[in-house]
Amino acid sequence: MNNRSKWTLRLYDREGQLYLTWHLTSPFIQAIFFVGAALLALLLYTAQAYWVRYDAMSKELVQLHQEKQQQTERLVQLSRQISTMQQEHDRLDQLLQESEGNLANVVQQIDQEQHDIQNQADMLKTQVWQEVADYKARVRAEMFYFKTGFTQLDQLTEQVRGMVGLPAIPLTSGNPENLVNNNQPVNAVGPTDLKSEGTSVGTNPDQMNGFESIAQMNNLVKPKLAELQKLRDQVAQHLARVEPQVRKDPVTLEKELRMQKDAPKVWPVQGEITSYFGYRSLDGQQDFHTGLDIGAKYGTVIVATKMGTVIFAGWKAGYGWAVELDHGNGYTTLYSHMLRYVAQVGEVLKEGDPLGLVGSSGHSTGPHVHYEVRYNQTPLDPLQFLVQSTP
Repeated sequence: MNNRSKWTLRLYDREGQLYLTWHLTSPFIQAIFFVGAALLALLLYTAQAYWVRYDAMSKELVQLHQEKQQQTERLVQLSRQISTMQQEHDRLDQLLQESEGNLANVVQQIDQEQHDIQNQADMLKTQVWQEVADYKARVRAEMFYFKTGFTQLDQLTEQVRGMVGLPAIPLTSGNPENLVNNNQPVNAVGPTDLKSEGTSVGTNPDQMNGFESIAQMNNLVKPKLAELQKLRDQVAQHLARVEPQVRKDPVTLEKELRMQKDAPKVWPVQGEITSYFGYRSLDGQQDFHTGLDIGAKYGTVIVATKMGTVIFAGWKAGYGWAVELDHGNGYTTLYSHMLRYVAQVGEVLKEGDPLGLVGSSGHSTGPHVHYEVRYNQTPLDPLQFLVQSTP
């Protein structure tokens, strides 16, 4: 073997066993082998690079293919949605067309109903105005009857007041004559005239004065009821002074009430009742007391209990200094046991005028007034006529 370099090429199998040995001794061959090995290495590197690129491109193609499938599926879904929306659009368009037709029918029905309602409103308005006009006529008729009844009630009230001797009470809340106001004299208004007035269909209810008259009627009724309540109580007080058997006979009762009306009703002096009318025990004996003893201080003024004429003024046995008044209609009053008297016979005294001073003259046990009321010379209990049971 010479000094030239020698290349040895060994090839191994997959198990690592050497199965070929090749000695390269020629420079040319070595050069060819070197070039070939270099080309092979370049080819292998290029092949590997292309393989890596191919593998990446394959993966990218697979990914693009997957994305394409996804886009395809999405396009299919969108196509289905578009188809569904188209169907919904067609359905809504059909519904819109139907609604437009129904709306036209509804508008036509509404127009017809408005026309019918307007006609009914006009008829109802006419009917209401007619009813209001009739009501106004009825109210005016009722006010006429109310005025008549109110006037009769006033007359009856005054008769009762006159019968029991009560003063008249004027109305303070209005006059029933003003309730009927139709531009005619009130006494010329009658139910027939009222019925025929204000019944035209065109009467405006806002211009009616019937409701004001009803309010006036209420304003009249309330004080009248209060007045009648007071009158009832006053009549009851007068009836309580009448004997029960007398109340059963209207004629006798009226006579008794008229007699009470003319009787004196004012206290002659303020004080305590020390002896009542009727039987009493005096000095151990039964005695009929013909008057009312009212205790008071010496010198207290004694007044006339009703307007009357002095028919006696002086000393009277048992009575001491006394004054007697004639009030007419059978009534006389006696005031006795005075300290002194100031009235003169023939003098006319008004109710409340002084006629003497309280004393204890005559048969007396202390200062007081012996007060008698006589009707046709018959002594009566003064308490049944006095306005209050105690002074």
